[in-house]
Amino acid sequence: MGTVSWAVIAACALLLGATRPEPGAQPALQRPKAMISAPVIPAETVLAPAMPSDAIVLSSPEDPAPPRPSATKPTPPKLPPPPEAGIPTPLERAEQEAGDTIAADDIAPPVAAGGESPLDAAEAAAQADEGTELVERPVTPAATGTVSPQDTVATTTGAAPVSPSTSASLDAKPELGAAKSSNKSSRKFPHRGTTFDLRLGTQGCVKRICSQERHAAVPGFRIDGFLGGNIGGFVELGFSGGWGTLGNRIDEGTNALSLYGIDVPALERSLASLGGIVSVDLDSLNVQDASLRTARVGPLIRVHFIPRGRFLAYVGSGVGYSLFRAKYQTNTDRFRIDFHGMDVPIEGGFAYQPIKNLAVGIEFNYLWARYFLANLNHPDQRAPIPVNILDQTLLSDEDRLSKTLPQLWTLSATVRARF
Repeated sequence: MGTVSWAVIAACALLLGATRPEPGAQPALQRPKAMISAPVIPAETVLAPAMPSDAIVLSSPEDPAPPRPSATKPTPPKLPPPPEAGIPTPLERAEQEAGDTIAADDIAPPVAAGGESPLDAAEAAAQADEGTELVERPVTPAATGTVSPQDTVATTTGAAPVSPSTSASLDAKPELGAAKSSNKSSRKFPHRGTTFDLRLGTQGCVKRICSQERHAAVPGFRIDGFLGGNIGGFVELGFSGGWGTLGNRIDEGTNALSLYGIDVPALERSLASLGGIVSVDLDSLNVQDASLRTARVGPLIRVHFIPRGRFLAYVGSGVGYSLFRAKYQTNTDRFRIDFHGMDVPIEGGFAYQPIKNLAVGIEFNYLWARYFLANLNHPDQRAPIPVNILDQTLLSDEDRLSKTLPQLWTLSATVRARF
């Protein structure tokens, strides 16, 4: 009994010594005991449902255990150096590349000439199912074999695709607008049609009657008008008329007839030989004050050098009736002498047309006149006297009224309207 007990004790000690771990060694992981499994059922009897692809799979007890985390302290990750100024970071470069890249799904596949791509057919079927309006997508020519980003499939909102040609035309719209504005500013206005112009300015007179030893006339006010029609922009026909005044510096006490170079006694003798047609005392016509007036009216023709546009340049002439009237104030009475005749106006003008039917400019006229009849209008008597009779009573041949009666010039600002 004692020998057997000691032998058992020795065997136990040997077993214990063999299973003790060495110092510093990791203890061995023990495999858990096998679990009691349920009885296996054949697959032909029970069909298990298919497991989803995204289901979480739990490790079985037979899988090895994950390694135990190390007791050492983890090393912090190294940070990249800061980017230099002006150099984009990798993240910025990635964003730029992503912004410049067009998704493959947004680009339509190449389409052969005269054919229909699968994407077009799918889009048409989808729009037909949803009840949306079918939008045609421009087909890129097969010769190029490429599709630009502008030729993408239109969305169901109805937005039409933008092709390169359409984009170019949109970019050209401001240029077209500028061209239209330029054409509008340089547009040539027509000059034909019914015209009316009003002229305001000054007039003066020449010839001996206006000289210092006679009336000493000074320039006065002038107003003229024209109404007519322009044919083809070149020829203008119409009627013109005007009225004006002249100043004077007549010496007081001068006989009114002597201002025309008339010898008063000789005139009285000549009139007496004609039967005494004038009963007024001509020696009593001493002047204290005087005023001079002119008027004319007649047809006029103008020739334009510029048939259309903003500028007008023309010359004109015609023939008309002319009146020179001198009013005199004496010590007792007031009378006047009217000279009636004809004139030939010679004019030239230049104007600028800021708007379509209105022009402003300047015009110069010279009125060549010839007078045939003098009419003495006195409170005691009115008597017409032919100018050729007065020429027979002049103090000298240089005072012939046909040569010394006034001829006028005018300078006016013009406002011209076209209808």
